Amino acid sequence: MKNVYRMSIVLAVLVILFTGCPKTTGDDDITAPVLSSGSVSDLSTTAGTTATLKFTSGEAGTYYYVVLAAGGTAPAAAAVKAASSGIHGTASALAAENTIPVTGLTAASTNTAYVVVEDAAGNLSTVLPINGVNPVVSGTPDTTAPVLSAGSVSNLSTTAGTTATLKFTSGEAGTYYYVVLASGVSAPNAATVKAQGTAVAKGTAAATAAENTIPVTGLTAASTNTAYIVVEDAAGNLSAVLTISDVNPVVPDTTAPVLSSGSVSDLSTTVGTTATLKFTSGEAGTYYYVVLASGVSAPTAATVKAANSGIHGTAPALAAENTIPVTGLTASSTNTAYIVVEDAAGNLSTVLEIRDVNPVIPDTTAPAEVSGLNAAAENAQVVLTWTEPADSDFAKAVITYTPGTVPAVEVTKGTQTATITGLTNETEYTFTVKTVDTIGNTSAGTTKTATPSSWPSYTLVSIPAGTVTVSTGNFGGPFINASSTNVPVPAFKMGETEVTYELWYAVKEWAKTNKGYIFANEGCEGHDGTAGAAPTTAQQEPVTTVSWRDAVVWSNAYSESKGLAPYYYLAGTSDFTDGTKVLRESEGNGVSGGSGKAENATFSTTANGFRLPTEAQWEYAARGGVPSTSTPWTYTYAGTNTAGTGVGELGDYAWYDANSGSATHAVKTRAANSADLYDMSGNVWEWCWDISSGTGRVMWGGSWSYGALYCGVAYRSSSVPDGRYYDLGFRVVCP
Repeated sequence: MKNVYRMSIVLAVLVILFTGCPKTTGDDDITAPVLSSGSVSDLSTTAGTTATLKFTSGEAGTYYYVVLAAGGTAPAAAAVKAASSGIHGTASALAAENTIPVTGLTAASTNTAYVVVEDAAGNLSTVLPINGVNPVVSGTPDTTAPVLSAGSVSNLSTTAGTTATLKFTSGEAGTYYYVVLASGVSAPNAATVKAQGTAVAKGTAAATAAENTIPVTGLTAASTNTAYIVVEDAAGNLSAVLTISDVNPVVPDTTAPVLSSGSVSDLSTTVGTTATLKFTSGEAGTYYYVVLASGVSAPTAATVKAANSGIHGTAPALAAENTIPVTGLTASSTNTAYIVVEDAAGNLSTVLEIRDVNPVIPDTTAPAEVSGLNAAAENAQVVLTWTEPADSDFAKAVITYTPGTVPAVEVTKGTQTATITGLTNETEYTFTVKTVDTIGNTSAGTTKTATPSSWPSYTLVSIPAGTVTVSTGNFGGPFINASSTNVPVPAFKMGETEVTYELWYAVKEWAKTNKGYIFANEGCEGHDGTAGAAPTTAQQEPVTTVSWRDAVVWSNAYSESKGLAPYYYLAGTSDFTDGTKVLRESEGNGVSGGSGKAENATFSTTANGFRLPTEAQWEYAARGGVPSTSTPWTYTYAGTNTAGTGVGELGDYAWYDANSGSATHAVKTRAANSADLYDMSGNVWEWCWDISSGTGRVMWGGSWSYGALYCGVAYRSSSVPDGRYYDLGFRVVCP
């Protein structure tokens, strides 16, 4: 690799001498789309008025089409685009096969379709003609009438005794017709039912190929009737008559509801102005209530129902226990509530009196929050644990989470854990745990985030904001503790370890299958793995032989798999919400390499997705990420100032040529530095975002095959962006 680095320097100098400064790319698109593979199908239909056109465009854009009678003069491309009458249309075109559904044709007509595509730059393709757009009528006409069954009648006892509900099942959709005639009258035939004429009741509506319901009104109480129903399908076939007997409404209920079990509770509330009334009704209907000061004369049932001032209200009543929430009371006042229920027939109950509706000022202090909240992410679930508050009135913890619409999870006092199941892997959830006391006072809550996953885990370490003295000098270093301008580093998160092959492989395969990603290199498991092979169980070695381009594109794939906004986009992109502009291809290998999409990529400053670290971020984190005047930056290596394999020396923190056995090792098998990061020195070199010179990209940290000098936190090297080696990997960061 050293020779490659030296050659990279020479090549970079020669490029500068012979070509000067790099040129700006990005000429305007002046090439029109090319259309091909025009075809027509689906010409034989029941009505003979539709067809399906297909064509392939070499470029995305907008298609326009017009269908004209065969034999006419073919229109120009501009005329096809401008078409505003007849059979024509427009929609988005893919850079692939496109399908156009055409309607409004005339059966047995002969036509030709003309298609053009205009790309995003306004280039209009030549006209693609598609002949033979000649629909025909096919299929055997429907001559089978619907079959009706399961006729029934219900709901005959109502307030006025004049309604009923008919039900029947039709074997085919269409339109139903019904008449209700007095029992004993001759049964009508199907045509007579459809014509309806004079009847006790009649009507028509759409019929489904399932159970249908007909609400019937206008009957006479205690009359005896028969209903007759037919269904006509879309082809005009009329069913046989379905007869439903005993459509005989009866005189309704005249008995008033009976009320009992009146009680009042929940008088001690946040503001001392509410109460909860409860009562039992022997019949469903509508309740009315009014609350009056104690000592005032009790109102009649009609007065309770008519109440429209003071504390009063109304709502549906159940034939069971009912609950009335009452608000607007005055704290410490003495009151009596009066309740009546009116049933569906208009019968009004006697008045139920509930005394002592007397609210008091309550306890309004919520319990203390839970402490030590932890969220452990597992496959499709998260296990929450906490320590509950010592408040004597603490009753339960209530857990909610987003995203999610399930009811809150309640955990009673004494249980300080909850397992939330049924979660979606690779989705970040925010859990809120609130404490509730015995009267309902609820705390603001404590939150914790977790992301369940079936993939290998990848822990991110929070690095606080600070300033780094970036090492300077010529490519190749070392520049340990070299003086340079201080660079501010905002707070960020960095991968605890180098990206393992297991994680690389899982994300790569997901991205290729679900998002169409293309990777120039499949990656290897450690220094001697087989490219693209399935991971070895629990080996946990870093991925190697991936280029800088691969690492950039994989960062986007990892972001998308986690539901985060990708960071890298195709050059020239300005709309970072356009998913088609996400960088998803790490094209090209070879020393010359070409420009590559990754090198020209732009990035979204507002994205929350993963990315390669900058040099400043990498060196800042490698040194410990916690600089201050009282703790000077004296680290020579990530975690220590001393080379060697003794206690507290480099060998405790890094795999390098003195202790590696000429091989990569599982991550986290050496000690972490003061920022809780592993393998920042040794194991494998790590790609960073920055350019070294020309098109070269920098890498830091040394590797299993290099000596202590190269493991220094200020030593950097570089390679071409498509370079890949058995001792080179990467780790990612995010905001």
